Amino acid sequence: SNLYDYVSTESEAIANGTPLPFPSLTEVFDQEVKKVESQNEETKTVEDEAVRQFKQMMFVAVYPDRPIPFSLEKDGDDGDDDVEVDGGKVDLTCPISREVFVRPYRNKTCKHTYDLEPLKIYLRSSQECPECGVSLRMETVEPDLVMQTRVECFKRDAKLEELVKDRRFDETEKL
Repeated sequence: SNLYDYVSTESEAIANGTPLPFPSLTEVFDQEVKKVESQNEETKTVEDEAVRQFKQMMFVAVYPDRPIPFSLEKDGDDGDDDVEVDGGKVDLTCPISREVFVRPYRNKTCKHTYDLEPLKIYLRSSQECPECGVSLRMETVEPDLVMQTRVECFKRDAKLEELVKDRRFDETEKL
């Protein structure tokens, strides 16, 4: 009924060598500690994932057409000394329409990305990924926020580059 009675009953059972009719305080304490540790691990995992996704988005915002480095792709450092390859470009065009993405959606199964409207039209005649042939349905795709960010930042950079070119041209004309 209260902690004093609980401890007294436990002490008597231990002294008499009889089994406890309930879990010991130590067992209850250990179970509660495990619960808290488990919740902390879950929270840490969620926090780690959020930080990883934030770092990926920051990288994509700065380098929209470059692949995300392996160090930002991994869920954590597992001690592997992977060789990191630099270079290459990410294709910002839909494999179906061959146009720059407007509303990119990613296949959860094969991770290929398509533009939503061309995908809807494509699915009328085929149920396979045009890149690898894996099953493809509207239920298996989700918005690709990383690709959306890539496209928006790529367009931003193109506009900035055009402004810089125009300014250089204007200053050259003054000479």
